[in-house]
Amino acid sequence: MKLFLVELKQKNAARIAKTLLLVALVAFFAITSVFAIRDLLAYTHADTIKNIDHGGEERGD
Repeated sequence: MKLFLVELKQKNAARIAKTLLLVALVAFFAITSVFAIRDLLAYTHADTIKNIDHGGEERGD
């Protein structure tokens, strides 16, 4: 009976470890995706802002 309980605890510990690893991987990819999207949006927005003329001189059209 004792051996059975030890095996059961080991199985539960392994299941918990796998679950925590899966949660950590999902969190890692979610966070990196958010930062990648944020950086991409910031880059495209900065590119748009660079193309706008903020100078004080008038342009001869």
